[in-house]
Amino acid sequence: MHQELRFPPPLLGLRPVSLAVLWKQGQTFAVEKPKDILIEEHPWYELPVLANAIRAQMEAGKKDFVNFLSKDLFSIHLLDPEVSGMAILTCNKKECDSLRNDLGSEQFLFQFTLITERTSFDESELDCDLPIAIDDKQKRIFVSHKNGKKSFTHFRRISQLPYHEVWIAETAYPRLHQIRLHAAEKGLRILGESLYTQTPLLHLSSLKKRFKNKDQEKPLIDSLALHLSSVQFPLNNETIKVTSPLPKKMSVALSYLKKVNLA
Repeated sequence: MHQELRFPPPLLGLRPVSLAVLWKQGQTFAVEKPKDILIEEHPWYELPVLANAIRAQMEAGKKDFVNFLSKDLFSIHLLDPEVSGMAILTCNKKECDSLRNDLGSEQFLFQFTLITERTSFDESELDCDLPIAIDDKQKRIFVSHKNGKKSFTHFRRISQLPYHEVWIAETAYPRLHQIRLHAAEKGLRILGESLYTQTPLLHLSSLKKRFKNKDQEKPLIDSLALHLSSVQFPLNNETIKVTSPLPKKMSVALSYLKKVNLA
């Protein structure tokens, strides 16, 4: 399907924003979520909130939102604002309750794509089931076998280059920052991860020895190289799978990395 939701400033920032509707069935839909945007409000962040922006456009009766007109809007899952991908939402309270119940029963499957620095081990599949606790003062999570909540992430390497790797991370219930912490605990340094591994952004100068104008250089990927690529879940007796393409900068950088590393 090809539909976009348009948001004037300042709903999602200082510039107009158009987001693709990735899937829709009845009053339940998935919409593109860029980096630096929350799905719902969270005390750790002061950033634009996607659900609030959609509610504002619905209440205003804007044309792009005519098929979503309702007094209610519910989000189904969380996603770190640093992570791009998608948000699944619904205007149907009954479907909201059903989807949230299925999420809590681990009937969803979230698949993330991440670009990391080259690892020093041979394993191409890793499991992490370290329990997660919250540190509200530091605005981060940490491993706690005493007070942590259960969590599980499966990692699978899909591409290995001389200096970088591409991994898929899968989980049935993605807690805030879970993929990032579990990746760090398993020795995966996601590019641009400043909270759990202090891994720098990807710059062209790190790949080319004779690169000029380093002082004016912009990173190939100016954010965390982590993207929610797909979500699979049950709805109305069928299995739905929604996919979200990689952000342009992440896709272009990945293509460039492959060419550089082959050179």
